[in-house]
Amino acid sequence: MFHPFDILTLDNGARLIFTPAREPEGCPLLIH
Repeated sequence: MFHPFDILTLDNGARLIFTPAREPEGCPLLIH
């Protein structure tokens, strides 16, 4: 549902939201 551009833009914010308890590279779906 998210476009590649949204992922890159939200990657910075989403990483802080989806990886607070997990490792910084614990969500390959958000990184890739």
